[in-house]
Amino acid sequence: MATENMYGDLVTSTTRATPKSKRRRKVPPPGKIPLLEEMALLSFFEAHSIKPQHYYTLLRILVNHPDPGSMTWDDIPWDDKSLGLPSKLKDLLPNEFVIMSSKVANRFESTQHDNHTTKLLVELHDGERVEAVVMKYNKHSTVCVSSQVGCQMACSFCATGTMGMIGNLSAGEVLEQLLLANTVAQIRNVVFMGMGEPLNNYNAVISALRQMTDRRVFSLRAGHITVSTVGVVPSMHKLTRDMPSVSLALSLHASNQHVREVIVPTATAYPFEQIMGALDNHLSNCNKKSNTSVAAMIEYILIANINDADEHAVELGTLMRDRNVMINIIPYNYTPGNDFQAPSQEKCDAFQRIVVEHSGRMCRVRRVHGSDIAGACGQLALSMPKKAAAGGGCSDGSGAGDCGGGADGAHRPGVVEGTAAAPVDIEDILGG
Repeated sequence: MATENMYGDLVTSTTRATPKSKRRRKVPPPGKIPLLEEMALLSFFEAHSIKPQHYYTLLRILVNHPDPGSMTWDDIPWDDKSLGLPSKLKDLLPNEFVIMSSKVANRFESTQHDNHTTKLLVELHDGERVEAVVMKYNKHSTVCVSSQVGCQMACSFCATGTMGMIGNLSAGEVLEQLLLANTVAQIRNVVFMGMGEPLNNYNAVISALRQMTDRRVFSLRAGHITVSTVGVVPSMHKLTRDMPSVSLALSLHASNQHVREVIVPTATAYPFEQIMGALDNHLSNCNKKSNTSVAAMIEYILIANINDADEHAVELGTLMRDRNVMINIIPYNYTPGNDFQAPSQEKCDAFQRIVVEHSGRMCRVRRVHGSDIAGACGQLALSMPKKAAAGGGCSDGSGAGDCGGGADGAHRPGVVEGTAAAPVDIEDILGG
């Protein structure tokens, strides 16, 4: 009989490493469970007759620490009577939990364009590694977090897809990426566009989202969080039900079912009509914060001679005409193992103009962020920095990709005439 732990489906009868991968995640032993693992810690408190309110006290101490990675149990002010922490916790917690189960194994800096991008290679408790990307802007910063080690979606243009599926991250491991990112810059926005398909790790992602937006923990605005998906229809509906204020980024990458099946293997499982239905459900129910914000972004990897024809642009624009979305055109970023190429800048701009003409929606061509450190869209696969081909945005292990980089500016054709200038960050559009 299947059982579930912090890795979701790790211990079900169907869970195994995919053929491309020889490994699978290991459950953390006692003393290695992340303190940010909400369900594990609350169950522990209940077993020891400790009030759940102390969970949030502990987490606020952790979140407010300037360097959580170096924090020890002695750094917790156990004797501070205003906190009211039970004295027995000091001895009990280290037997089951660790303050941080993840660490930064390496850090890579990029200074492309006017923004600053940092890629963190994060090592998990079992030695597996994921990547998180931090993008710093003039007024705020965004982190792109991973939700899985590897990915089972196997999108043909995505480096993470070449890894195969190794395992899910727990909610605590997702949140630890946010903590580590906060040591690089103060994070305002979170995008689930790193390694993995977030909606294939639904329970952990939802738990992480709830703690990110909980005023007692990270206290982020739900409108400043974006979840990307290649189109897992049942979980798209669940996300709208469970977290209606979170923005959605749909990795569509094609203007019709036939083209999508060529580059997105899961397209046969979730046909175009079903994906559009799930998108419309989110658009109808998302709690937008302002009249100028949109509830969803359409991500479209532009690949030369595959999905970049004028008729594709007409189809995409027509498809989005009556949908309140932003369209993000992402020129293909080089990844090993395929013969794809990015279109020319002129082709990208022409595609963008046609989409705008037929949709009336804001449409942008993605600016490069982090391609020199293999942190750009579709490049996250635990690679070392190297010179990469020019291309679009920043990361997406699910084959999507747009880690919240800068807009191109009001002078570009992607800003529909009559609208305000393009904002600096995608979350200014999505979040309101």
